[in-house]
Amino acid sequence: AFAALSVVDLLVDDDLTVAGLATIGETLAVTGVLTTTAATVSNGGGQFNGAINVGVDGTGYDVKFFGDTASAYMLWDQSTDDLILGGASRLGIGTVSPATALEISTDGADQLTLNRADASISTDNTLAAIVVTADDPSADKAGAKIGFTAGGNWATDSFPTNIVFSNDAAGTMTPRMTIDSSGNVGIGTSSPTNGKLEVTHSSSTVPAGFFRNTSGSGNSPSLTVQGGANNAAPNFSVLDYNGNTDFVVQGAGNVGIGRSPSSGYKLDIEANNQRVRLLGTSGYVVSEVTNTGGSVTLGKENSSGGGFMSTTGAYDSFIVSQGAVNMV
Repeated sequence: AFAALSVVDLLVDDDLTVAGLATIGETLAVTGVLTTTAATVSNGGGQFNGAINVGVDGTGYDVKFFGDTASAYMLWDQSTDDLILGGASRLGIGTVSPATALEISTDGADQLTLNRADASISTDNTLAAIVVTADDPSADKAGAKIGFTAGGNWATDSFPTNIVFSNDAAGTMTPRMTIDSSGNVGIGTSSPTNGKLEVTHSSSTVPAGFFRNTSGSGNSPSLTVQGGANNAAPNFSVLDYNGNTDFVVQGAGNVGIGRSPSSGYKLDIEANNQRVRLLGTSGYVVSEVTNTGGSVTLGKENSSGGGFMSTTGAYDSFIVSQGAVNMV
């Protein structure tokens, strides 16, 4: 044991205890246990063939490593129990050349695990989160977050989880898009129960959705909807505020306006106390109704009455019947 020690090179095959400062000019090699208040190795390297303890449990000390780049260091801060990489330091896990502040490299396995240390997970429990912050106007202001919450109580082989994307709105972290545990996606709603994709928006001027194809060539489709094998089911529907049908297209191509189309009708319009109009602002407007076989009926007085205007199979004459009909 030494009260203090200052040498150029030091090789110890057993334990070494220095009560004061140990200063090594070149190389330090200790086979056993090194105990010292402080140690300085000026130019060489230190080799320890056993465990290194700095302090004891409950009483710690700072440990700091400097790099070749100015202001780059790694610090164990005993006062906060934090491991800090400062300045231009980068952390590489599985790589010796990290390209960013943190890079995790594997052979395809999961790179990162976020774990909630809790043996009981219940509905809406927060499981983990990734938060984006900046120091303007003050330190650690959160601007966006990807959160993970329990979509139900966890049990054996059942771990329902929601993914919630949020960003800041006037100082409040606000959910923008949710992928629930069943795979439904909600934009503007955290409970997408009306379909695989549900978009909710509250505005008198901004639409809830807008589709645009900016291509200047070809057919440039903007929205394609394909239904299932049930031809009677709606492929595409437009509902009013109360959920009533405004417009619907069935799988068979039948179209309903103001109602779902009844069987046998390609176009079914419900217009109580309203009119259907074809309007042209120049030239002329032609409404053509063609049936390649049989007759054509353009209107009925009631559900069982005859046609207001109809033609026979000859197509060169029409019949007006069942009350007064104005023709312009």
